[in-house]
Amino acid sequence: MLYILSLCNFSYKEPLHAKTNAVNISTATSANVSSSHKPKKKKRKKITYPAVKINTGYTTPGEIIDYAKTFIGTPYRYAHANPEIGFDCSGFVMYVFNHFNITVPRKSTYYTYAGMQVKEKDARPGDIILFTGTNKKIRVVGHMGIVEDNNEGKLSFLHASSGKEYAVTRSVLENSYRGRLIKIIRVFPADCFN
Repeated sequence: MLYILSLCNFSYKEPLHAKTNAVNISTATSANVSSSHKPKKKKRKKITYPAVKINTGYTTPGEIIDYAKTFIGTPYRYAHANPEIGFDCSGFVMYVFNHFNITVPRKSTYYTYAGMQVKEKDARPGDIILFTGTNKKIRVVGHMGIVEDNNEGKLSFLHASSGKEYAVTRSVLENSYRGRLIKIIRVFPADCFN
């Protein structure tokens, strides 16, 4: 239409309100465009794990430790719970407890709400120790073991390590493990330690 008007030597002027609206629209559009380039924060889904009740029956913590020690040297094998093939950390714990007909979770994260949390100084043999995975900044259970001893402030635990040992091994709670510690849980009743 503008082309036809210009052929007739007619000048077309926009009404004043049209210019005002155009400015407002372009201002609003540029404001929207600049804000749309800001990265949106992703909301992290909070993962909840079911509460787990572990019934240890008549098994003693000493029996658990003695049996667990028989696997020292068994190779580490991701996603396995078989001494003939190897263990990952939760597979090792599950295999040891299942030997005594004690049902425990297969995945390490499911221990998040199992048992009763105890302080490091109060940890006893048979307690379960929970760590982050190898990235200690991600504060989710990703590794675990069984407390073997807690003598004179030296807490040792048995676990299937994917580290340099790459096997079921005994480690002391120090250095990188201390930084990765999430908590220690007790699954045995208090009278097992009297």
